[in-house]
Amino acid sequence: MSPSKRQSSFAALVTSSALVALLGAAPAFAQTNTFAQKAKKAAPKAAAVTSKKATKAAPKKAPKTKIHLVSMAGSYADQAGGGQSLQSLLMGGGVSNKSVSELIAQLQALANNKSADIVLFDFTKPIGMDRANLPEVAAAIHALKAKHGKRTYAYLKNANDVQFQLAAMCGRIYMAEMGTLDLPSPSMSTLHMKKAFDLFGIGMDVVRCGDFKGAVEPYLLPKISDHLRNHYLAMLRSINHGIVERIAKGRDLDPKWVRAMQKKRIFTAKQAKNEGLVDALVPWRDALPTLVAALELGTDYQSIDVLKKKTKRATVNPMLMLTNMFRKKRPERIRKDAIAVLHLQGTIVDGFKPAPGNIVSGPTVKEIQRLTKSDKIKAVVVRVNSPGGSATASEAILVALKELMAKKPIVISQGSLAASGGYWISCTGSKIFAQPATITGSIGVFGTKPNFGKIAGRLGLHESPVALDESAGMTSLFRGWTPEEKARIQSFVNATYDRFLDRVAAMRKLPRSVVEKLAGGRVWSGLQAKKLGLVDELGGLQDAIAFVRKAAKIKGKIEIKHFPKPKSFMESLAESFGGVKAALPAPATLRLIAKQHGSLEHALQILHDALTHKRPWNVWALSPTTLQLR
Repeated sequence: MSPSKRQSSFAALVTSSALVALLGAAPAFAQTNTFAQKAKKAAPKAAAVTSKKATKAAPKKAPKTKIHLVSMAGSYADQAGGGQSLQSLLMGGGVSNKSVSELIAQLQALANNKSADIVLFDFTKPIGMDRANLPEVAAAIHALKAKHGKRTYAYLKNANDVQFQLAAMCGRIYMAEMGTLDLPSPSMSTLHMKKAFDLFGIGMDVVRCGDFKGAVEPYLLPKISDHLRNHYLAMLRSINHGIVERIAKGRDLDPKWVRAMQKKRIFTAKQAKNEGLVDALVPWRDALPTLVAALELGTDYQSIDVLKKKTKRATVNPMLMLTNMFRKKRPERIRKDAIAVLHLQGTIVDGFKPAPGNIVSGPTVKEIQRLTKSDKIKAVVVRVNSPGGSATASEAILVALKELMAKKPIVISQGSLAASGGYWISCTGSKIFAQPATITGSIGVFGTKPNFGKIAGRLGLHESPVALDESAGMTSLFRGWTPEEKARIQSFVNATYDRFLDRVAAMRKLPRSVVEKLAGGRVWSGLQAKKLGLVDELGGLQDAIAFVRKAAKIKGKIEIKHFPKPKSFMESLAESFGGVKAALPAPATLRLIAKQHGSLEHALQILHDALTHKRPWNVWALSPTTLQLR
């Protein structure tokens, strides 16, 4: 082999060996690269595990301070309003009422919430609440502090007596530096129409039983009689006793000192603090930042709005609204076992169709009969808020309630006013609960008829009756009753009064002679009525529910169902086209007078009955018609 060939073969061999060496090394390089990639991918996972372990090992951050905010605003009543009436909208009425029962339930839930420690009450917005509901709400607020150990705070700006009575139940009260406090004692006023009637030539024929029937004094006297004034003063002192005691207890003050503060009535924020009515003055701002600054929480807090509700956006279907407006409503079916709360609110009138603001005998009796027949209703609380009205309508309702009582346990709960006919329908023989500030009693009746003869003559109007005898004109608005007619009307009034007295004596188990001394139209506070035997217990709606639950031997949870169901806007709109309120709407001036001196609704009801020529012997069991307690 030539040297050149040997060199060529050697070069090929070297090249082949190098290639084989390289090919043999390839798997080793590939394996090394895979391990590197796996290590790279595993690194973040290992880091994550390490991070989780570190997180678990780290101490937990202390939870933020929770402030439960209770912002009360608007008007609270026994039953939430389902909607506004047409008259309310046209005459500048406010928004619908909120339910006091629902508010108390929310406060009780807050009391049982173990995570709730700090509770802030914002009382800077107007609050409407009657004197029967206020003690129940105040007691629920006071229980948060006294019974459940919550730290409770109140914030005021320009406060009235309702706001302050509620704030006094809290552990500490803050007031804005430029705020004010109005702390009046309760007062009453009556609007007398005698001179106005004389001026216009309007007469008023009246028959009555009892010297204290203040319902007719505004028609007969130019001002209040001395004996009626003194009787009202005694009742006011009794009502104010509960207010003073409530504030004194909440603020740890002497009741005599609180009464002295009422006499001063108005206070600047500085004066209120100096008198011990509030605890501290703060800059004028919202409630939450005020408390946060006072407790020096900085940003380490969480606020929870207790009363806030989730609202769904409603879709408006005009055709459906019109259909629902004119469709005959069916009573709501009672599907579950329940305790019923039957609300009887307004003036008691005879009739067959519902009317806004009235207790109409026909529909009310039907509702009571439905509760009587229902196997699902285990007990009934009858909540009465009424100045009275027609004696015959009151009797019809009472008879239905007694039939209900024969089938299942019932209890009467009187609201802010259960007088005259309102007391009549309370006399079922069952227990009666009333608040110390409830106005009740007014056991008396009267009959009346306006006479427009003089004013008609001045206007050149003359009625020429054609009748077989004089009694046919007994309902005429152009003449008064003759002596014979008045005597016969008086006999009807006397018979009704005797029946009223007998009812009270039998149901309250009191001698007739004792009832006569309590009657005659005298009105009493709930506190007075308890001492006199006209009511059994001092307490509110929740106390009555607890009593009837025990009487019915109900254990465990049960639904509390309210009847009748609140009217929707469309139902209220439909009803607004009928009835006394629609026929005789009050303009703005009359609404202002009513706010100061009481509603003219009862006088308008009597006038409406006269204009529609109802029976001449219609007898009324009404409390003072123009009496306004502020």
